[in-house]
Amino acid sequence: MIAKAQKKPIKNAQGKDKNTRSVDLWCQLGKGEEALQIWIEHKYLWLNVSIKASAEFNTICLEIISQAREQIRDIKKLQFEGLKVATFAIQVYANKNHIMTNDELESVPEYIEAVLADYKDGRSYMGALCGVLDLRESIAKAGIEEIYHRYGDYDIEIYTPYVVFGAIVLE
Repeated sequence: MIAKAQKKPIKNAQGKDKNTRSVDLWCQLGKGEEALQIWIEHKYLWLNVSIKASAEFNTICLEIISQAREQIRDIKKLQFEGLKVATFAIQVYANKNHIMTNDELESVPEYIEAVLADYKDGRSYMGALCGVLDLRESIAKAGIEEIYHRYGDYDIEIYTPYVVFGAIVLE
């Protein structure tokens, strides 16, 4: 397998670099005509599931998903062979003292999957994937003060019931 961890410029139909787009990762499985190329655009999203939050992606996250989909569509328009994938690392979090019940949290992964599936636009050649790391049981075994951690550089303590990996796939 050949993999490139740096940005790979996309070339237009005439073979010139298209400066407005790049992909985060390109890899190739196999060699020659049987090789499978995979073009990956990766984004980071967040979802606040605090009691006072709407537990829905905000407009910034929805725009990030839309832009990632357009980036993988651009790769298809340039007639590159292989899979075009937009991946999303999604941190699901709640502010301390504003945690939903486990029953309320049950629907969060299904919501994320439904949002990603909506970006397929009904096209049969696209797919949506969603993998969930459910941390609720292991967190329940810890003491209440051990389940919170600082969020970035902010002075906010958060609880993370899920970490989600999602993807939109275009072939």
